[in-house]
Formats: sequence, structure tokens, C-alpha cells
Amino acid sequence: MEKKEQESLYSTIRSFVGRWWNGSELFPDPAGRPPFSAHSLSLSLFAQAQGVLCDVFDGLWYVTALSVGPVMENSLDCARDSHFPLQLFELGHLRSLSIFSCFSDPARHPLESLEARSNRGLTGEVPAAIGALNKLQSLVLEENKLSGELPHELGELSKLRRLVLSGNQFSGSVPASLGSAMSELLILDLSRNALKGLLPPAAGGLRSLVKLDLSSNLLGGVIPAALGELRSLTLLDLRNNNFSGGGEIGSFPWASLENLSAVGLSNTFLGGEIPAAIAGLKGLRLPAVGALYLNRNNLSGRLQFSSEFYRRMGTRFAAWGNPNLCYAGGGGTTRR
Repeated sequence: MEKKEQESLYSTIRSFVGRWWNGSELFPDPAGRPPFSAHSLSLSLFAQAQGVLCDVFDGLWYVTALSVGPVMENSLDCARDSHFPLQLFELGHLRSLSIFSCFSDPARHPLESLEARSNRGLTGEVPAAIGALNKLQSLVLEENKLSGELPHELGELSKLRRLVLSGNQFSGSVPASLGSAMSELLILDLSRNALKGLLPPAAGGLRSLVKLDLSSNLLGGVIPAALGELRSLTLLDLRNNNFSGGGEIGSFPWASLENLSAVGLSNTFLGGEIPAAIAGLKGLRLPAVGALYLNRNNLSGRLQFSSEFYRRMGTRFAAWGNPNLCYAGGGGTTRR
């Protein structure tokens, strides 16, 4: 077994069962070394009794299954302060993970950050039990292959400050539980999934939110006016959705989001005339900052922005792909 594989395994087991476990009974190889011998077989059987199963790849042992908790008679029990180890994701051949009776006392669980990024072999659903991690401040499950519906219990993570679930295969609707109970949430990123349905008005209760990214989903209906209550918001990205449910861009209370500096509304099927309140957003008036993307919609009328606005925004402003939208350029009115 490679040293890195062994270190990841040992660290993972200690995270679950306690630092007292040093692997001395399994040293130097938790499952022996190929070719097989009586010694390697005895070590393999001992490792299996402790919940570790290995297989040979390219002449070396790698962990393929790990069971923690009282799964078998001789399995290792979890410690009272057990925590989910990030080293688990370094076990690149792991196909099966069983955790039993490890996190049965969530009120005592100290986990504050749980992150898993760019693990294309990480599949399955987010369990409802995640809501029991009531001290969690950061949950980042980004660029994996997680699927299924987002559990309602996410809304029970009242200490959460960052929730990033982007780049997966989640379906269903945005949970209505993501609301006022999550008063400390600063970042909500559910982009690049397959979420559909209406955006719940309860999201307007996330009063501390500074970044809301729901881009590249299948959301529909109208943009709820309740989002106008997010007065700390600096980034709102709703690109690549289908808000064609009768709403117009001017019906949203843009003036209340005075701190917005980046707005992504391209390819959302929005219609109507662009309100002057968008041009008046304080964040878009600051030098060298701000972005406004309105391209590929059904917007109409005439752009009311000043020539200074266009000069300052440059490529950070886009309104092309709106056949009925015009702007004053040069000496006349031009289609944008």
C-alpha cells in the first residue's frame, strides 16, 4: 500500500474512532502486500474485522470499502467527538462507505465546516440528517455528482454562513426552508444544477445574504418581490433560467437593493422595459466595479443609461439579443 493511501486511511479511522487508534496492529500494511502469503492473509482478515476491505490495483493494495461503528462484531466503535474527515476523499478507490451510530448526539457535534470539491465519483443524495449538524458554518459540496432533491433540513442549519452546492445534478425545487431561520447566511450558491419550479418567497428572509447565485437551473415563474428585502445583497445571478411566467423586469423592486454591484439576468426570458432604478443602483455607479448582463431576453423599449455608464461598464454590460430593445448611440436610435 502506498504511504499516502495508508496515511489517508489511518487519519480517516482516527477521525471516527479517536486518536488512540494508531494502526499498530495493521502496520505496515493494513491488508498485507501482494503476492498473497499466510502473513498477508492474516492481516487482511484482521483489517476486514476492523471494517477495512482492500483490493489490488496495479500491484498495490487500495481501500475499496470502509465500515465504521458497530457494523460487525469486531468493528471499531465511534468516539463521542467523532467528525467527518476530509481525508476520506483521498481514498481514490473507495467504493463503499458505511457509518453506523457515529453522529447520534448532534447537540455535542463540533463540526463547523464540511467541504467536498471536484469529486466526480461522489454520487448520491444529501441526507436529511445533515440538518443535525447544528454548529455547521460552511457547507460546500461543489463540482461533484450529487443528485436528488435538496433536503428540507438544510433550513435547520441556523449557524450556516456559506452554502455552496453548485455544479452537481440536484433536481426538484429550492427548499422553502431556506429562509429567516438562517439569519447568518452570507453566501447561497445553488448554480449549475437542474432545480426547477418557483423560487420561494421565503428566500427574502435571508437578510444577511451578500451573494445569491441560482444561475443555470430550470427555475420558472416570476422573480419574487420578496428578494427586494435582501438589502445587503451585492451579487444577484439568475442567468439561464426561465422566468417567463408573466413577470416583467420593471415589476421587481430594484431600488431597494442599493448595494447590488453585479446583476446577471441574461437568458431568463424576462420582458418589459428596463427601469431607471437599475441604472441608479449605487454599486453600478462606483468606478471600476459592477456588472450588468441583460442579454438574450425579451426586453423592449429604450435603454436609459448615460454614455458615461456605457464607457465605464465596457464589456461588463451586455444587452444584445433583445430584438425590441433600442439604445441611443451616436446620432440616433439603434437596436441593441
